[in-house]
Amino acid sequence: MAAGASEPAERLQARRLSGAVIGLVSAVGALGGLLINVAFRQSFLSSGSGTTAVASFLAFYAACFVVTYAVYLRPGAILARRSAPAAAPVSTTTF
Repeated sequence: MAAGASEPAERLQARRLSGAVIGLVSAVGALGGLLINVAFRQSFLSSGSGTTAVASFLAFYAACFVVTYAVYLRPGAILARRSAPAAAPVSTTTF
């Protein structure tokens, strides 16, 4: 918690922020579903096959893997976890 902040206020802020994050991630996921359909449509119109779209998806996933490895997984990476975080106390309070 922030210094001087009350627990109920912090919980409310965390709930609002988590709701916003879920909404944003859902929108990005929906856009991804749309773009996959558009890519397949364009691939079929251009070459009569979905091979170009699948090859593009594989190249994109490979690029995502490389970025993830470089930023998070590589030993010595800036955002790699140096040690496991301390266990947070479990609250039984419901909202």
